Amino acid sequence: ITSSKVSFLGSEDLHEKEYQSMGKVFDLRASGSDFTGTYLSETFCPYRVAVYPSSSMHSDFETKSALMTTIGIASIFVFTIMVFALYDFLVERRQKFLAEQAHKSTAIVSSLFPKIVRDRLFDDNDRNGNAKRGLQNFLSHPPKLDQEDGMSNDRPIADLFKNATVMFGDIAGFTAWSSTRQPTEVFILLETLYSAFDRIATQMGVFKVETIGDCYVAVTGLPNVQADHHMRMVRFARRCLDEMIVVTKELEVTLGPDTSNLGFRVGLHSGAVTAGVLRGQKARFQIFGDTVNMAARMESTGIRNRIQISQSTAELLEQDGRDHWFHKRDDIVQAKGKGQVQTYWIRTKSSSAGKMEDTLESKETHMSNTNPRASSHHRGNNSVPKRRNNQTLIDWQVALLSRLIKQIVAHRGRQTTQLLSNLVTKEVLPRELIAEKISMPEFSHEKSKRCLEATSVELPEVVLQQLKDLVTAIALLYNDNSFHNFNHACHVTMTANKLLSRVVVPIEQNTDEIMKEAHDFSYGLTSDPLTQFAIVFSALIHDLEHPGVTNGQLVEEENRLATLYHGESVAEQHSIDLTLELLAGSDYKDLVSCICANEEEFARFRQLVINCVLATDVFDKELLAMRNSRWEKAFSTGNKHGDTFDFKATIVIEHLIQAADVGHTMQHWHVYQKWNEKLFAEMCESHKAGRGPVKAPAETWYQGELWFFDNYIIPLARKLKDCGVFGVNSDECLMYALENRKEWESKGHQVVAELMEKYCNGN
Repeated sequence: ITSSKVSFLGSEDLHEKEYQSMGKVFDLRASGSDFTGTYLSETFCPYRVAVYPSSSMHSDFETKSALMTTIGIASIFVFTIMVFALYDFLVERRQKFLAEQAHKSTAIVSSLFPKIVRDRLFDDNDRNGNAKRGLQNFLSHPPKLDQEDGMSNDRPIADLFKNATVMFGDIAGFTAWSSTRQPTEVFILLETLYSAFDRIATQMGVFKVETIGDCYVAVTGLPNVQADHHMRMVRFARRCLDEMIVVTKELEVTLGPDTSNLGFRVGLHSGAVTAGVLRGQKARFQIFGDTVNMAARMESTGIRNRIQISQSTAELLEQDGRDHWFHKRDDIVQAKGKGQVQTYWIRTKSSSAGKMEDTLESKETHMSNTNPRASSHHRGNNSVPKRRNNQTLIDWQVALLSRLIKQIVAHRGRQTTQLLSNLVTKEVLPRELIAEKISMPEFSHEKSKRCLEATSVELPEVVLQQLKDLVTAIALLYNDNSFHNFNHACHVTMTANKLLSRVVVPIEQNTDEIMKEAHDFSYGLTSDPLTQFAIVFSALIHDLEHPGVTNGQLVEEENRLATLYHGESVAEQHSIDLTLELLAGSDYKDLVSCICANEEEFARFRQLVINCVLATDVFDKELLAMRNSRWEKAFSTGNKHGDTFDFKATIVIEHLIQAADVGHTMQHWHVYQKWNEKLFAEMCESHKAGRGPVKAPAETWYQGELWFFDNYIIPLARKLKDCGVFGVNSDECLMYALENRKEWESKGHQVVAELMEKYCNGN
């Protein structure tokens, strides 16, 4: 049915099934209506009509305009919401960024200036509507001078404080101590120590002015007036001194020997101080005046672990009834620019300890048992150290070696390990096993990357315990010599680790190219943790059971060890045999298997130890000639030897351990003096016992040291530089060697005279 037209489709029900539910059914009649002129009723017309829509009808009347309109409106609405949301997000992020920057700026300003000065800075520069820009201009630009009178047009922020007390605190022994450490270790000490001082200063209302190198400067009585400024500063100085002792003892396990022997020298003076903001580059709050200079003199003329105060500070304390806090210094101080002045000591806990000398090493307590060889039969036991300070050194050694073992485990990955046996080769002497070259492992990207995750490696408890037992046993095997002792072994270990750190530089975001380049540049040292461990371990054991006399003396005496080792590298070979015997024991089987996964790795580890320890015999002519030959083969200009990589690796390893063994000669003058004195004392002891040269050590000591510098130390330092592996550290070694040689040439006679008085005259 289309309008008034009807088309006959057929005699069946042909409507489309999908429109079944939309049909309309009605009778073919209508009440009161005529369709054909004849009245239709149910009797004469029993038909019904069913009407359904069709697909053609649907297509004629269907439209998508409403849907499209709705979608368009909705899209515009959503887009608008998104634009506003993005705008709100950007505004919020910007505001958050500005707030963070403002907080950082405020924090920086707060750290540089006291609150009263900070408030004045912001108030004075807020009037132009841009406080931040005004503050930057005020601090970073020097004041403009008037062309006529030369005066500044900008008024500086400065005040005179009539009553203040200034403190200068200096770390005694720091310069010598830092010459034996890595840069990171130096900053660990300074950051830890000065952070502790800062916390105390905040608690006590003391204003920290600045740190100048290892000197800590603080003041009381400004910027806020403090009537008790002198007493407050004395209390602060006492707490800093106590904190210094606590912190250095705690850090010795991390930073190594002699850290706890660092001292703190403090000087105080009270008087008027000019303080204010000194503008220009790196502007900060500064103090000036004669009071500051006098406080510096009090520190420089003081004594380690003591607090020296001036006459003015003492008078203020006495006025407040605190005269029991101090006592007069016995001698008169000659202060630069001040002449002779009377000073006073503050009574402290540490002042009664008798620490009146600026030395790097505390006095040692010796055990009555002087035969450590007997202790070698008690391996694996957690024995009590022979010396009072040995336990701290043992803990430090364990921490250092465990870090290196973690590197080995990470480098190895999932490679299986096996318990090793038959580790001692008693038939062959170590000297007969020395190798002209040691093969270095090939570079592996995967293994090198795994080493970066070494800190996450957890060593088994049994391995850590065996490592501690082993280091303890090694400490007990050292004799109580003045020089060749466990303390010296720790110093050599620390120096070797420092030299290695200049080669083995951890690089963040390592790429394969960088790691491969480092491997080639260092001849494999950077990518082989086993070699690194072997070097440090060799430094630890290289003087085991040293008899305190030279190899030549042992040969002359026909000592049983000299006979056993055919008079060659006697002490060194004995140390190697003792070490290998220790490692072969069942008490350390888990530790050895953790270090070396198989017998092949242990053989390589043993070879490294043998070469390293025998390299410390610097007076054996045959070994010296072999090392010189290897150097020429590896580093000489125009050398055409086909396989120089392993030769270079071997010579670098041996020179590294040699430099570590005499590291004190390439460090600060005070460090050199300390160990030179110990060696002199040991030689005097052997001479008095009739176990040395006919001439007394003092007769040849001055010229002997000059010869040693010229013929061994300085050439060795130059080789470290020439091999190109150690970077700036080789320059540092050479610089100290040359400076110490110069100092010895000018002061050596006086030093020898003092040593003779101390060790050769019965004193």
